Amino acid sequence: MKKGRTLIFKFIYIFFLAVFVVTGLKLIKNMSDARKAQAFYSEMSGPSEDLSEGLKTATGSDSSYEKISGELSFFRLKFNKYKADFDELIFWLNIPGTDTDLPVMQSEDNSYYLHRLPDKSYNALGSLFLDYRCNKDSTNLIIYGHNGVNGRMFGGLKRYADSEYLSSHPYIILADSDSVYKCPIFSVREVEASGDAYTIDFEKDEDLLLYLEKAARDSLCQTDVHMSDVKRIVTLSTCTSVSDNKRFIVQAVIEQQ
Repeated sequence: MKKGRTLIFKFIYIFFLAVFVVTGLKLIKNMSDARKAQAFYSEMSGPSEDLSEGLKTATGSDSSYEKISGELSFFRLKFNKYKADFDELIFWLNIPGTDTDLPVMQSEDNSYYLHRLPDKSYNALGSLFLDYRCNKDSTNLIIYGHNGVNGRMFGGLKRYADSEYLSSHPYIILADSDSVYKCPIFSVREVEASGDAYTIDFEKDEDLLLYLEKAARDSLCQTDVHMSDVKRIVTLSTCTSVSDNKRFIVQAVIEQQ
């Protein structure tokens, strides 16, 4: 009887030791991936001498980076620079006043870039990516990103639940090779992962208007963005710590500049 109990205790000990080791190795791998991703994306954000020179040539401006980075054409130049490196780059996304200044990828499914960097190397933090069902002309451009720690990727979106934060960061910039969009935010909310919030196209204008009115009505923070003439929107989506079936989204009106 005593021998049997000893075997049970040994089994329990080995089991929990294995769990501890596996969990520890996974944590180390995730930390390593986070450092790698941070280094990768840091090279793309902030000042860039060649882009600054390109914008100065295009505009005839000798302005500092702080000023030219506010010029919308800067992000189109940025997109074109990195499109040469990443063939599946679809947009460049920037949220002024935050650390979000990132490429948006697109593949044939919504899994590939979930755990891959834009250079297609495996990484737990992954990339921002456009829903595979969308194209550039879709009514609702849905962009996904991990709820990374310390605000990485879309980890900072949850700050939009604070109306003061929304007031000081009221729009999103979206750019591709030809166009730049300054997108005022009109809705911030928590939704079901497979709910109507992820509708991409609408059969009638009336359906879109009903969708927009509900989105504005359900928003955690109210804005003064007018919905009557809206034709297209962008949705930024990330997971929450509340439930696997819940998502936190920030939605903005697409306005071409």
